[in-house]
Amino acid sequence: MNKIASIILLVLCGLSAKAQSTNPYFVQDPTLTPDAKEIIFSFEGDLWKVPTAGGQAFRLTGMEGIESKPVVSPDRNWLAFSGEQFGNKDVFLMSLKGGEIQRLTYHEADDEVDSWSWSSDLVYF
Repeated sequence: MNKIASIILLVLCGLSAKAQSTNPYFVQDPTLTPDAKEIIFSFEGDLWKVPTAGGQAFRLTGMEGIESKPVVSPDRNWLAFSGEQFGNKDVFLMSLKGGEIQRLTYHEADDEVDSWSWSSDLVYF
């Protein structure tokens, strides 16, 4: 676990991406993809993806509100995250191959993504 944390820290410290003409000095909620080839993180309210080898970061979301707590499914097909689009945090789901973002929860209380089931068919929050 310490090795993974060290890798994330090194990559984020050396991140050369520019987001809206701003160098991302402070990013939040970094998570590795299951194959450890990419890091997904929250920056300025949106989710971004960058290779662990370094390079340019690409924006994954551009919704109104704040997206946070990204978690990639074990099969590496889906990204679940918490989004504050409607006054509280709800769980959202998007394909890592592209497409529409789906809202999964509609509770009045905050719903924060925690993890996936091993079979990638359940999102725990």
